[in-house]
Amino acid sequence: MIKVASIQYRAVVGNKSENISSLSRMIQEASDNGARLIVLPEMCTTGLTIENTAEAGLLAETIPGPSTEIFSQLARSNTVYLVLGLAEYDLASNKFYNAQIVIDPNGKILCRYRKINLFGPDFNWAEVGDLGYQTVDVEGYRIGMGICFDINFPDYLEFISRNHVTLLTFSTNWVADELPFLYWAEMLVNGGYYFIAANNWGNEADIVFSGGGVILAPDLSVLAQSVTSANSILYALLDLNKAGVDHAGRFSLRDKVV
Repeated sequence: MIKVASIQYRAVVGNKSENISSLSRMIQEASDNGARLIVLPEMCTTGLTIENTAEAGLLAETIPGPSTEIFSQLARSNTVYLVLGLAEYDLASNKFYNAQIVIDPNGKILCRYRKINLFGPDFNWAEVGDLGYQTVDVEGYRIGMGICFDINFPDYLEFISRNHVTLLTFSTNWVADELPFLYWAEMLVNGGYYFIAANNWGNEADIVFSGGGVILAPDLSVLAQSVTSANSILYALLDLNKAGVDHAGRFSLRDKVV
């Protein structure tokens, strides 16, 4: 059993210090309430709308870098796993990526994913991810990574299923007029894993985010959901032994990770 948290947060565009300060407080609150794995939204330190590569040069950071070091310290001090999205600068290639990372309770960056399926403002500054889709094994279970628009692509969903993911950590800035719970569930039919989505809400320029983070069970029942336009934290207690069980309650070919 593991208690998880999904943080819904409205990023202040371009203000990394304010965003990191606010997220630090929410991470502390989630930890104080017993969460051991905490998922944050896509691009949570900067907001989604980076206008061009010149602006990306001011906001994006290397991984590891100053912002990831703060989150690593938070993971260590709270003994939690953190999953979060941020703008990455790759020094070797001089390119920018919409990235997601997993940090363990020792503060180590376990895995990095660069968004492959770009959307909207991403095209102003970010390159298509060059690391492939990613999973990482943690304490006997497997985390699948994903960012926003990825969920629309069959090759991504096939990768997640083929790699026997226990839970899918989904950092997003979902653009829609309606809350996305039902759509996400439709895309995840027969997946057989837990789904933890951390979302943005409100407006950035002419973009309207749906809000509505969610935690879904392997049978797609809703364990927790946010329907309000506000910064909030969702919690759920997950029985990881139930991942990989089909709808009739029998273990499918997606057995537990060993």
